[in-house]
Amino acid sequence: MMAISPAWDDDLPSARYEACVTTNAPWLLNGLAALNPEVSMTTFDYGPIEFYAIGFDGDRPGPEILQAIDDLVASGTVNVLDLVFATRSEDGELTVLELSDTVDDAEVPSLDLVGLASDDDIAELTDGVAPGTSAAILVVELLWAKAFASALFDAGGVVLAREGIPAPIVNAYLSENLD
Repeated sequence: MMAISPAWDDDLPSARYEACVTTNAPWLLNGLAALNPEVSMTTFDYGPIEFYAIGFDGDRPGPEILQAIDDLVASGTVNVLDLVFATRSEDGELTVLELSDTVDDAEVPSLDLVGLASDDDIAELTDGVAPGTSAAILVVELLWAKAFASALFDAGGVVLAREGIPAPIVNAYLSENLD
């Protein structure tokens, strides 16, 4: 197994540290400054990303789904990198459209990495789309985790596993098992 270690830039530690302090997590990095003002932190261009297949009846998500995504972007929680719509006809044929193919260019939100969801990703994520239903394939950058990912990397840490549990399952379990 290969060891992962941070790549330090000894020429610019102060500049890299200042960039982290002003843009990522000043509350965390201020503590490091007290220990060593020349601390160097990695700054990733992107945070972790996640792919979601959001299923719905019909051929398009309702306005409430699009509003919820817009609210997450506006709050700085996520950055939408790619958005694809997939519809499975009653006879089982899958039709895939990029967001920019579905509306006028003036109405298309800016996506950082259109095409990030590959054909293989889309095929895997739409495998469970039943005939007569659709899915939005949403690729988001987790902005809230960007500074954490940098700190984790610099500390020599690595995420070994991650498991997501859908909110309806969490809420059903907790409502049955809390005192």
